[in-house]
Amino acid sequence: MKPIKGNAWVFGDHVNTDQIIPTKYMLLTSKAEMARHTFETLEPDFYQRVKPGDIIVAGVNFGCGSAREQAVEVLKELKIGAVVASSFNMTFFRNSINLGIPAIVCDGICGCIKNGDVLSIDIEAGVIEVAGSASSYKIEPFSDIVKDIIKCSGLVNYYFKKRKGKSV
Repeated sequence: MKPIKGNAWVFGDHVNTDQIIPTKYMLLTSKAEMARHTFETLEPDFYQRVKPGDIIVAGVNFGCGSAREQAVEVLKELKIGAVVASSFNMTFFRNSINLGIPAIVCDGICGCIKNGDVLSIDIEAGVIEVAGSASSYKIEPFSDIVKDIIKCSGLVNYYFKKRKGKSV
């Protein structure tokens, strides 16, 4: 797995799925249109400023609230490189892995990173480094199967790669 590099977007504790993508946009039929509203209540110009590969950094219980998969789908649409948090709502965590976005547990990182810090995440080595700084942070390791799912960009792709065309 190659390292993930991107600018940090720092949010606090208990960021819920309605803050990631408000309920009022669930009726939009296009993921691209929904993505325009990502984090708009927390960071109004997020959509205009976020770049592919950028990294979400948060505190505890990131992705709490409803089990809506759209909260992860909009992050995938924006090509977010990873979400790093002290802890995750388990449904959000599983949705992230299933859709191929690394959801990385790194306790206490939220208070150490600033918006715009350039992060490099080496999942294999289990470390996050901050560019221009001697700071580095240990991350909880992924199992081999989770690494494989992420490498395949999600569970569906992983399934078809493993099945190699075999019928169900």
